[in-house]
Amino acid sequence: MEELQHRRRARIAAVVVAILVPSMFGGTARAGVITRRAALDRPDVVVVSGHRSDRWRVCPRDDRTYDLRRLRSIGSFDDLANLSIGNDCAAARVVTVGGAAIGTMSHALTWEEVKTTYDAAGLRFEGTSWLASFGASLQNVEDGFAPRVTEGTEGDNGVAFLLSGAYMDWIRDDAIEDDDLMPGVIRNVLIDGTNRFLSARPGEGATYTNHGMRVEIHGVLVHMKAMPNDDGRGGDGFGGIFKWSDAAGTVDMSNAIFLLDEPPISDEPFPPGSYAHVKLVLDYRGRYPGELPDGVSTTHRLGVWHRARHRWIRGHARVVNAVRTASTVPFQPSST
Repeated sequence: MEELQHRRRARIAAVVVAILVPSMFGGTARAGVITRRAALDRPDVVVVSGHRSDRWRVCPRDDRTYDLRRLRSIGSFDDLANLSIGNDCAAARVVTVGGAAIGTMSHALTWEEVKTTYDAAGLRFEGTSWLASFGASLQNVEDGFAPRVTEGTEGDNGVAFLLSGAYMDWIRDDAIEDDDLMPGVIRNVLIDGTNRFLSARPGEGATYTNHGMRVEIHGVLVHMKAMPNDDGRGGDGFGGIFKWSDAAGTVDMSNAIFLLDEPPISDEPFPPGSYAHVKLVLDYRGRYPGELPDGVSTTHRLGVWHRARHRWIRGHARVVNAVRTASTVPFQPSST
């Protein structure tokens, strides 16, 4: 009887979330989609574990949570994602908790070589209604997190994403690739090395738009790391913080710190939107080369980054260790 009551309460909670989410993303997404605890309290949570030398792929059901905290996919699989949820079989209100993708690409490969050979994400997540990822660990992959919608429905469709508590390192292209122009929330994330932070730029020839989309970004730490790149100074560099299309909407960013090894290769401006308490820590002499919006400032005090990063790692040891202990490539943190 107690188990039956628990299941009924969980189903009621799922219905409430399904009703509230559209209005939340129509106005503000600050509250997120669902909590991690509520996702794990759902009935019929699917637990997946193991160290795999191949990719993991699933076609989910609506309102399903996948507990991947003991799952690691180790390898680089050409243009296939290490962890793939809903690819050509998307469902509604699907959640993942945990999950580690560790690529085996050589760190000596240039951006161009990686893009040509390994054009895939660590976590590719296709959904309808909304989708959410908590505590993913992604290292040494081309793109980090790639939220998607069903092919042919890109643009202004209202499908939203949540990325919370993720750790990433050595992301060779986009840490978050939101090229289907989905509204979303990115919060409480540490990215120890990436070429780009957030992309919202449809592929060449795409005609869809979503000027009403908004991506809310709160409490993120991002190291814009100089990695092998033919367009960089002396063969190293990073593209830039954002990759933003005129077809996309706006961002709402607060309480964020970016560490920049050097000036970016690209001079693309910050996206339209609002910014508050955003700090660029410049680990080089000179100024940031582009115009900064109100709410974004610069400093050369590296301690700003190191202290914030240390606090984050101390509070998220399990997420960080998911890639540190399983990686077949020696762990190379961006800063210590």
